[in-house]
Amino acid sequence: MAVLSNIGVALFFIAFILLILCIISFFKKNGKAKQYGRPTVILFMISIILIMTGSTKSEHPVVEFFSTLSFILFIFFLVLAILSVIKKTGVAKKQFIITAVLFVIFVALSGISGPSSEKTTATNKQVASNSEEKKDDEKKKEVEKKEADEKTRKQQEDEKRQAEEQALKQEDEKRLADEQARKQQEDQQKRLADEQARKQQEEQKRQADEQARKQQEEQKRQADEQARKQQEEQKRQAEQDTQTT
Repeated sequence: MAVLSNIGVALFFIAFILLILCIISFFKKNGKAKQYGRPTVILFMISIILIMTGSTKSEHPVVEFFSTLSFILFIFFLVLAILSVIKKTGVAKKQFIITAVLFVIFVALSGISGPSSEKTTATNKQVASNSEEKKDDEKKKEVEKKEADEKTRKQQEDEKRQAEEQALKQEDEKRLADEQARKQQEDQQKRLADEQARKQQEEQKRQADEQARKQQEEQKRQADEQARKQQEEQKRQAEQDTQTT
């Protein structure tokens, strides 16, 4: 059917070109207008038939073709009959009869090629059913999309909440670690300070004891030396007194 449509379009363009030539010849009055006019009309009729046949989807393409042909001929002979009435050529009656016959043939063939009412109803029902199914599918897809979006949103919120909780947990752990490190550092410094103070006190006490011992020894030595000197002096005086006597 697509091939027929393409052929019809090509013939239509050829007929259009011939129509232009016919119009030019008519105005130039060179006697070729009639020569171009007949093939133009024939090509227009054939192209219209082929285009309509190719573009129409029917179960009876042959019947559809002859139906279209009878319709084109009906229009053609109707125009000829009207022109015969105007020109009073005397063949108008015959042409009207042919026109009526072609119209009857067109109606009959159209009835055959066209779909029946039951089939049309069934087709309409099928189309309506398909439309309802399509709407249901669209609603279902929309609901599924909303559910998926809601699920994605909840998942993102859960992930965000978990990330925030993890961040808070890490912050608490860091704070506890810093606090523990600070306490350990303070304890270490205090222990070192206490140890240093204890050592200083011990050293001061040792030095004080050593100094006190040395002072006692020096005082004892001086006392012994003084006592010895006094004894020697007393002994010396006693000897002098003895000699004097």
